[in-house]
Amino acid sequence: MIKAIDKRVLRNQERFKLEIECLKKLDNPGILKLYEYFEDESYVYLITEYCKGGELFDRIVEEDHFEEQEAARLFRQILQNLNYIHSKEVVHRDLKPENFMFDSDDKTANLKIIDFGLSKHLIEDTGSKKKNKK
Repeated sequence: MIKAIDKRVLRNQERFKLEIECLKKLDNPGILKLYEYFEDESYVYLITEYCKGGELFDRIVEEDHFEEQEAARLFRQILQNLNYIHSKEVVHRDLKPENFMFDSDDKTANLKIIDFGLSKHLIEDTGSKKKNKK
């Protein structure tokens, strides 16, 4: 999928660049894959995998409820995906059903985490720790 983003509507270009860096750092089946990005004078273009199954939010609305086994399967995927991003020292900070997409439209589709616009990289500040020890 190719997403073209008008630079005039980007409120915070630095935050957007951090999102791109974050996605480039993450390589896991449970995370939306960013294949490439480039920009020209007016637009930034993101080339990502296509998740044709839609949002978790929409599936919740359609289904009204999930059977216990299906809810457990999805929740397990969410936790595994979060464990992966945390192991890469990234915190998503905007987890909601709208930020999970199904990779296909069948009933056994897998979830992927999307939208890392509010994410943070956890960077250990060794300089401040040394100051605190003195």
